[in-house]
Amino acid sequence: IETLAYQYTRKPPKITKPRPNVIICLCSIECCFIHPLGTDPFNRSFAEDIRGWNRICDRLWIWDYVINYAHSICPFPNLRVLKPNINFFINNGVKGIYEESCYFTKGSELQELRNYIMAKTLWDPTYDTERAIAEFCAAYYGPAAPHVRRYINLIHDATQQNPKQHVMIYTHPREYITPKLIASAQAIFDRA
Repeated sequence: IETLAYQYTRKPPKITKPRPNVIICLCSIECCFIHPLGTDPFNRSFAEDIRGWNRICDRLWIWDYVINYAHSICPFPNLRVLKPNINFFINNGVKGIYEESCYFTKGSELQELRNYIMAKTLWDPTYDTERAIAEFCAAYYGPAAPHVRRYINLIHDATQQNPKQHVMIYTHPREYITPKLIASAQAIFDRA
């Protein structure tokens, strides 16, 4: 039997423990997704919840979110945290991981690359993200690969440097993408 630990049911109970045949599927919907879930102070309560469920549950799964649902074609700079998050789940007793990526928008921002990184990391949690990005970009973008890599670094460097910047799955891109950043990205795409 599977049940969700989701929003108001996310906190593990203090007394009740799930029976061995119950799967708890913990959802990360309220988290910041541009900083690792296990180390970002913004995500502290989620990290405490996953550890709490791990103590009382033998069948812990995760329902993770990896795109901006309100703005799926806009930049969502989470490629660098996919591996740390997956490893955080594994290290905290998670037995099943569902990464909900974009299934409803054609042309969702870097979705194919994001799925490639997740597939490689779920198959082998030690797989190097930079290697996955290089492999995918070379095969998918061909001669434009170095430019796409510059774009990826530009967006991630600009947003992830600020530990107080938090991006959730409905955050409007104007909160983390500036006109200067757009101009720089446009110049990179023009060269690509």
